[in-house]
Amino acid sequence: MTKFAFAIAGLALCAATVSSPAFAGGEARVLRIVPGLCEDFKGTLKTWASGIKGHGAYALPIAPRSMNLSCDNPGPIVPVGQSYGFDNMFEAEQAALNYCEEHKPTGFSDCLIVARSLPTK
Repeated sequence: MTKFAFAIAGLALCAATVSSPAFAGGEARVLRIVPGLCEDFKGTLKTWASGIKGHGAYALPIAPRSMNLSCDNPGPIVPVGQSYGFDNMFEAEQAALNYCEEHKPTGFSDCLIVARSLPTK
């Protein structure tokens, strides 16, 4: 399986735990999203999960408290770490976290896995 880790524009953290089905190439997948994400961003994660294969993870850098972010005030666009195509979740999470850590903006603290996607079988 081909393995990938890369970044795209991320959105602000801010609303409920979701474990929902996603489909990639007609195959059912599980998508687990951490609590506290904005509803709009959950749609982004569902789209991401529906286009990947293997195990995948999605990481965001944690914004400084001084930014006072909310779903109504999402703040700056930041790089995120995504990974997919891995045989297990541990490797997928490590790849996403490593990429996020290497590309996080100055002033942001550690990166956090906000979503995990895996095949149902």
